[in-house]
Amino acid sequence: MIDEKEYDLMLDLAKLLRKHGPQVFESLAGTLSSPEFVEKFTAILMGTARIGRAHVSNRSPLVRELNRLKEVEPKKYEIIKSFMAEFAAGQILPSLKDVNRFVAENGLPEIKATSRSRSISQLVHSLLKLPSEQLGKILAGLVKGRRSDSSLSEWSEIITKGMSRSTKQK
Repeated sequence: MIDEKEYDLMLDLAKLLRKHGPQVFESLAGTLSSPEFVEKFTAILMGTARIGRAHVSNRSPLVRELNRLKEVEPKKYEIIKSFMAEFAAGQILPSLKDVNRFVAENGLPEIKATSRSRSISQLVHSLLKLPSEQLGKILAGLVKGRRSDSSLSEWSEIITKGMSRSTKQK
């Protein structure tokens, strides 16, 4: 009996009719009836499946760790995922200098990356090793620090505008 995925594959093959034409499909049907071809084709499909499995299992160690974390500690996974999204968007730790300062302030292993974008992997590996409670405190401090930075810039803007007004009045 054919399952749904095999049926979908057959549909995809049928869609190739437009691209290759009916004569090629008829010729292939004749070739498929050959026992030698079936053996070779089976070997090709099995080899392709092995390569596909190897590719999936060779994903980065970080992806494997995050997938494992998602199953074992879903709350911690969500915290890390949120951190990674904000980091990628540049909302937190906007420079490599900020990343290195954050790492030093929180006693995390030194980041050896030469760019901010390359530091995320090392940073997340370090964060994954922390207990959930400590991770929450560190990242809460990061968010709190971000808010105070924005309030400092707001105050700076207010002061600057005030100074420019007083200069204009003189």
